[in-house]
Amino acid sequence: LSTDHHAVPDDSFPWIRWHQTADFGYAPNPKMKRTFMAVAMDLGDEKSPYGIIHPRDKQDVAYRLYLGARAVAYGETAVVFQGPFPKEVQLKNSRELTITYTEELTVLELRHDLFE
Repeated sequence: LSTDHHAVPDDSFPWIRWHQTADFGYAPNPKMKRTFMAVAMDLGDEKSPYGIIHPRDKQDVAYRLYLGARAVAYGETAVVFQGPFPKEVQLKNSRELTITYTEELTVLELRHDLFE
């Protein structure tokens, strides 16, 4: 389950993630209406003394949880906290994969004084 395994030995991890969302692939969903997730697989910290699945930088994880709470718990409809989701996948020349997402990817600067 850790991101330090650069070669996936089996297909159990995607199934665990799928079942964590009541088999919808996202949360909130019709079965889990007041639930949200903050995925942190992209935040692996290979040099962490606590192991790669315990990144030392908690600010990014906290910010994702903060956005989910604003949207789900407080009902702020303008807050984007999910996605982007793949909209189209194209395989070209059996070697090139192009993924089009439902929304444009943007990188926002995180204010480090957001959490105390």
